[in-house]
Order: sequence, then structure tokens, then C-alpha cells
Amino acid sequence: MHERNRILSYQIYVINDENQHLGKVYYPVAEDKRYEMGEFISLVILDCIRAELITDVPSEVNIYCHFMRADVASFDSFWDVKTRFSGQSGSVSGRITTSYGEEPDDDKRAPLPTLVLKDASGEPYRCAINFIDTLYLTPNKTSLQKMGEMLNLPKYELPTGFSKDRMDVLLSQNREAFEAYALRDAEIAVKYTLKVKDFLTARFGINNLPRSLGATAVRYFLNLLDRDGLNYWHTFGMTERSTEIWNTKTGKVVTKKSLLPTPARQFCEGLATSCYHGGRNETFMIGPSRIADWFDWDLKGAYTTGLCDLLIPDYTQIRMASSPHDYIGHVMGFAYIRFKFPETTRFPCLVVRSDRYGLRFPLEGYSYATAPEIELALQMGADITIQHGVIVPWMEGSKPLFETFTRRIQTMRTEYPKKSLEEVMIKEIGNSLYGKTAQGLSGQTAFDVKTGLSKTLEPSKVTNPYMAAHTTGLIRGVIGELLNRIPAHRTVISVTTDGFLTDATEEELDLSGPLCRRYQALCNALHGTADDPAPMLELKHHVRQIVSIKTRGQCTSETGRTEPVLAKAGVKSHGTTVEQNEQILKLYLEREPDTKTDASHLISLREQWLSERDLVEIRKSVRLSYEFDQKRQLINPCMTSVRDRAHLTCDSIPWRTEAQADLARARFDGWREDYCLKTLEDWESWEDYFESSIAVQGTKLRVTDEGSEGILVRILLRAMTQKKWFTHNLLHREIAELFTLAGYPTTVDTCKNNRKGLLLEHVVPVTNRVLRLLARLRQQLPQIPLEPLFAPERLDEVRRRLLAIE
Repeated sequence: MHERNRILSYQIYVINDENQHLGKVYYPVAEDKRYEMGEFISLVILDCIRAELITDVPSEVNIYCHFMRADVASFDSFWDVKTRFSGQSGSVSGRITTSYGEEPDDDKRAPLPTLVLKDASGEPYRCAINFIDTLYLTPNKTSLQKMGEMLNLPKYELPTGFSKDRMDVLLSQNREAFEAYALRDAEIAVKYTLKVKDFLTARFGINNLPRSLGATAVRYFLNLLDRDGLNYWHTFGMTERSTEIWNTKTGKVVTKKSLLPTPARQFCEGLATSCYHGGRNETFMIGPSRIADWFDWDLKGAYTTGLCDLLIPDYTQIRMASSPHDYIGHVMGFAYIRFKFPETTRFPCLVVRSDRYGLRFPLEGYSYATAPEIELALQMGADITIQHGVIVPWMEGSKPLFETFTRRIQTMRTEYPKKSLEEVMIKEIGNSLYGKTAQGLSGQTAFDVKTGLSKTLEPSKVTNPYMAAHTTGLIRGVIGELLNRIPAHRTVISVTTDGFLTDATEEELDLSGPLCRRYQALCNALHGTADDPAPMLELKHHVRQIVSIKTRGQCTSETGRTEPVLAKAGVKSHGTTVEQNEQILKLYLEREPDTKTDASHLISLREQWLSERDLVEIRKSVRLSYEFDQKRQLINPCMTSVRDRAHLTCDSIPWRTEAQADLARARFDGWREDYCLKTLEDWESWEDYFESSIAVQGTKLRVTDEGSEGILVRILLRAMTQKKWFTHNLLHREIAELFTLAGYPTTVDTCKNNRKGLLLEHVVPVTNRVLRLLARLRQQLPQIPLEPLFAPERLDEVRRRLLAIE
């Protein structure tokens, strides 16, 4: 038997058109007896009639719940009607028309259960019930508590000594407090949704409540498009197809309409879709930073501003473009390219996507790139060859497509207090439109509650790979240009989509590049005036010491003028930002290879629907994943003080190729099964493991428990006993004494066993352990050559490091 929740109560808050209301708590007749959904809704409607909120049974009812799938599953027999609902981003919503019994399925004409509502005399009646999940009408899917705060309708505080996880105790000891707490949740959901509905009608001209704020953004944008006299079909390169099909339920032919890209738009959609990558997320160092002034800079309104770079594409005039210089300037272009950056490049800007590990930015390789990224790469001195590319011209005389929408959003936000319900909601609507242009591009699937199968996410009405790829490419380009103009003596800790952490001051940030100038012009047009230009960068945080964990993982060990910088990399924590920061910092500094973290989560929609279970928590713990992701190559290990201890700090450089990054990541995943990168000893262990594995790759030489030192000793013993590479007169006994005195105990038999061993060149790993041993050996035998031992491209590094040791 599956775990089943104990239902303590059902609570409702009803408001009619005259703003009369009824709040009531209903209790199950027995602990194991639940209401059926139709039975409960019928009961509530009858109570509303008795309370004179309505005079007769209604023809339509709106039911608002915050996280719908939690509530509907608490009714008996709900699973009989589960296919009447539709999935919505991890929850459900829908519209059910009740009937007098069972209705046939469209295709099979088999009885399909439905809800039945009954009046006071027990007679069933027809009613349309709209199930609306309020979660998707809130900014960032906020909690009921925050919704209540925005409404000035705070959730009731539980009496001292009681907790939310034992509401049964509160019910048994203080029913009045229990009912006040329960009713307030229902009241918040209803009043919030009604306020949203009124607000969207008054400010956005939208009368029917949308499923989400994202849907609101699309509808409002299309209304503005029509108001400005722009043709949707031409602007987005869409056409409508009508198909006649037979409807077995009605016994008639019906016409089904669908939206499709025009052939002209569709011709190069695959290339544009491949160039859509999302945000740039990397960490450039690990461990604690030095004590300094660290600034967290963000682009102002990144994606809403970036959308305004778009004019109307002319899909009918798409042309091939083989010269990298075709992609310079305000053009919409997409290309598959071969590239190579100069060796000294700090922050390469071209994406190489790994299906397993996400976006990487190596020095050379192949990339699907947008015009802004190609322009930046050329600025940085990259050698670029266009393998296949296209330019999508702007429609002659067209203006910024999304500017009216963005201006309206910005103007409306200024009319409300900062962080008020209205201001936050408008901001969310504005930010949602970019995401809608990319909906369905990545091939993401969602669980279909009607069929029980995975279904590809449908595109929105404004989905457009050209627009989405160009916008995100521009933001990556602007961020990349900023990073690569930061002075060499300054450090960049990380970049996260539209912001970066650095010790560079505002005066040191160079905004003079062509992409930054273009972005600044957009900011001035949208947010500033001729006399008061809007800065394109905003300072989000200032702290004194940051601990860099991994991509999208940072915390603060010494604060500055703002709250801590905190990005938890998917790990749960609780409390205020300051409290959570302390939890994450402690977890990182004290982690061990077997450290576990809580990964408990609510049952997924798929599992809940297929197994027909209550909404329950799946309790689990997972191994803490707070080690570096190897998107870049770690260098310069040292120990840095942080709080009451020292921890390993490393800088990084870009990998030369994607293959090198894959090789390092695969081996690091193996090494970290038993280790963490916390000390210099850990670093030496990892370096030894990694360098040894790549040095002997493709040879018959194997890495033993002696690691890199064992490889050096085997190769040198073979060279010396076989009289190869250099001249000496040492006997086997003397060779054994030489190695033993250098710190590597060796016997005469070991020397003899290596006389016939395979002597390979360029296979000795470049590690601290190898170089320390080699330095001691060369003190006694200076003629030991370096050239046959190490790979040619590593010789300069070997000489430099040996000189430092000697």
C-alpha cells in the first residue's frame, strides 16, 4: 500500500459577484473517510445557497487552489476523473463540465467517468467547473505566505508550541486556532486571484484570466502588435493550416486549425535552433578568495532589453554568408563555425555544447554561434571559418519589435511602490515574454496527464528560434565583451547568465566595446533620457570575501555593504539569506567525500498520476556535489585563510578543446568518489591521478599504486639499465642507491627487472611528485635529460617548475 495522507479538514472561502463571502471548514465523517469531489462541491454550493450568496445552483464555478494537484488528490474517487485535467508545469488545471452520468470518450465511445453535482433534491445538474492553479499567477511561483503579505493579509501565526507538521495536535487542542489558520490559506488564494483578474483587466485589457503570467505576457504583446498595425503572420513567419477530421462524438466533420512556420522561416530554423544556448554560467576559480572588495555586477534588464535589439526579420530574404565579417554590426546571423582563440585568451566566448555537461567555452573547436558572438570572437583575435551560415535581414523600415511592450512594462512598474504586488507582477510579466519566444525549442518533454506519456512541450504563439537565439546570443556577447576587457591584474570569480563577480571597480569596467555600446543605447532608449542616460550595469552585491564552490555555487565568508552573495547550486537550506549563507559555507568547508545532503522532494506529477497517490514527500539523501565541474582547467593551487581555517584555492584557464574537458571530467568523477579538493595534499592527489592517466593514454604502460613517481622510476630505470638517452657508468647497485637516496626505495632486483622493459618516450606525467623526485635525482646525476621523458609541449612548464623547486 502506498503512503496515504491523513486528511484533517477541507476548507473553503467563497466570494460571489456582490463580494459576499463564506468561509467554512469541513471535517471528514471518519478518519479514513474522505469526501468525493463531486459530493464536496455539491455540498459547498448548497451551503452557499443557504447563506444566500447565490439563489440557485450555478452554471459555472471557478475553483482556485495554490498547487492544485495537492488538493484534488485528497478526494475519494478523484483518480476516476484524472484524465479530465491538463498538466501545467508540474501541477494540473482544467475545465470540467459535469453531467448526469457517464459520457463517451471521443475515440472509443467507452463510458468515461465525470463529476456529478446534485441539487438539494438529489437531482444532477450541468455545471462548468474551472480548476485554476494560483501558483502560476504569482511571480516566481511564490508561496501563500508571500501572497498574503502582498495583499496585507498575512497568514495566521500558529500558537506557541505548535508546528505545521503536526496540525493534528493543534486541531485536538485548539480548534479555533486550527480553523483560523486553515481558512486564511483559502482566503488568500481566492482574494489574490480575484485581485490579479481585476488588475489584468484594468492594466492589460485582458478580461479572461490566463493560465499563467507568461500567458499574460504573450496575450498582451500580441494585443500591442495588433494595435501598432503589425501583422502577426508576417512578423513571426507563421501560417495557419486547416484540416478536416471526423469527430466520432458528434458524428460530424470538424475543422481543426494549427499554426505552422512558413516555408521561408522553416528553411533555416534548424540552424537557428542549434544556435540557441541559453545563459553563460561558469566559475573561474574555486575556494575562498583573498580579502578585497568584490562586486556583483548585473546587466540591467538583460533579456527584456535584449529583445529590443530585434527588428522584424525578413524570412523571405534569408541568404547564405561565408565570411565572418558578414556577421559584424546590427545583423541577425547564425552559423556553424570552426574557431581558434589565441593561447593567452582568458575568457573564450564561443559555446561548445555537451549533452552531458552543458555549455563549455574552450580555446578551439566547432560551435553554433550567433552574429554578436562571432563579432566578439573576431574582436578577441579568434581565427574563424564559417562552415555553414546565414544572415536573416531586417524588414526594410521596421522598428524594434518588442520596444512598445517593454516600454509599457517599464512605465507601469514606475507607477507602483517597489516590491508591491502590482510592481512585482508587472516585472514578472515583462520577464516572461523572452522565455515564451524560446518555449519548445530545446525539445523538452512534459508529462501528459491525459495519456500518461511524455509529450514534447508545445511552442507558444510567439516561439521563434531566430529571435530567441539572437537575444540570448547578444547577452552572452555583451557579458563576454565585458569579461575580456577586465584588466589582467583583476580577478573574475564567476559569471551567471547576465552578471559576474569581480574585484574590478566600476571605473575599471570597459564599456566602450561595440556590443556594450549597442546595449547601452538600448538601455538609454528604454530606461533613461537624453539628459539622464541609464547605466547598463547594476551593482547587486558588495562583499569582502567570497567562497567559490562550482558553477552557480558561491557563498560569502566576509560581508561588505550588502547582503551576502549566495548561490546554493541546488542544495537545500533554510532561514534568512544570512542564515542560509552560514549553512552553505559550513557545509562546503567541512565536507567529506561521503557527505550527504537532504534531497527530499514532493512526489513528481508523473509518479503521482501513474500510481494514483496523494501528494507526499519522497524522502532521500544524496551525496553532496560540491566539487568543481571541470568546465575549465584548474591551476595555481594555494591555501587561503577563511574564517578559522585554510582551504584550497585554485585559478583556472580555458581548456584547449572539448575533448580535454571531457577527459578531465570523466577522471575527476572517478577520483572524487574518495576525495575532496580541500588541501594541497588533495590537489597533489588529483594532479597525480589525472596527469598519470593522460600521460600513458594510448600506451601499454599502466598506472600502479606508486602513481606518477612509479612511471618516472620505471622509465628512468629502463633508460639507465639499457644505456639509453644519456651516458653514465653506474652499476645496478649504484643505480638502486641513487633512487633510494632520492627518496624512492629501489632494489638491485628492480633494476635488473627493467633491463628488458619497453622504453617509451614522452610518457612521464608532469606532477609535483614527479618533479620533486626528478630534482633530487638530477642533483646527483645532472645529465638526466628532460626531452625524452616529457611531452614536447610540456617542456617549458617542466623547466619552469623544476627551476622553482631547485
